[in-house]
Amino acid sequence: MVHRLRSIGKLKRDRKPDLELILELFSTSVDQFACSECGTIGLTVSAADEFFDDEQWGESRKCEICGQSIAAERLEVFPDTRVCTSCKQTDESGDTAEEPEYCPRCGALMVLRTSTTAGVVRYEMRCSECRMS
Repeated sequence: MVHRLRSIGKLKRDRKPDLELILELFSTSVDQFACSECGTIGLTVSAADEFFDDEQWGESRKCEICGQSIAAERLEVFPDTRVCTSCKQTDESGDTAEEPEYCPRCGALMVLRTSTTAGVVRYEMRCSECRMS
């Protein structure tokens, strides 16, 4: 849903957008989505089966944290797992990376920049696209 909303410009780049916002935007924008195969505008949305399994469609299950495929061996041992091995290890070790910051104006990634004035070095977050600080 997030990918389709971003493709029509309804959702800015945000790592974890609010679920209620996604559902509302998706339901009101269905008539603007194009089919990826035939290009027809206006998709039909129906509720997914509660027991939907990616493997039925020939796809491996994706990690809920990083989005990478979970190894088949891990799924054999832990069939209900939702995270890959590396994310599980990072979670257990406590080494969590900081969440990236996004520009409130355009949604682009903010970067840490230095500025030097009169010999004093200052650090500030700046937008990589619109240069807002």
